[in-house]
Amino acid sequence: MDMTDNRTDNKSEFADEQLHEQLTTADNELLEQLFRPLRTMEVADDGFTQRVMQRLPRTADAELRSVWLSRLWTLICVVVALLLFVALKGWYVIGWSIITMLNNPPSMSTILTLFAALALTVLIATTEVVHRYNYSF
Repeated sequence: MDMTDNRTDNKSEFADEQLHEQLTTADNELLEQLFRPLRTMEVADDGFTQRVMQRLPRTADAELRSVWLSRLWTLICVVVALLLFVALKGWYVIGWSIITMLNNPPSMSTILTLFAALALTVLIATTEVVHRYNYSF
């Protein structure tokens, strides 16, 4: 069994973090001093920058296309899911499952499976909400 003093490890980690922060601040100040005169400097490029910027795809158009494709893909997936539900007679499976659950007391594995399914559903829904929130700005 390893008997080490964790307090000294935590202190050294804290000191390392402080040193890193000081070095980063000092580095940033040096870089700022180095590049400050270059901010006002103009480089002649014979309109190269403007031509490149004109050829880049427009952000709004690309974002609109992405949203449109995402909604189209969602619609296709929903239609396929509904077609499979009807083709495979999903209502029988749901009805049989409900009748079986009502006639038999649930076992621990059934409860754990339902809990895992609920947790997975919450995780997926949360991820979707966060994803939509991050891209709504």
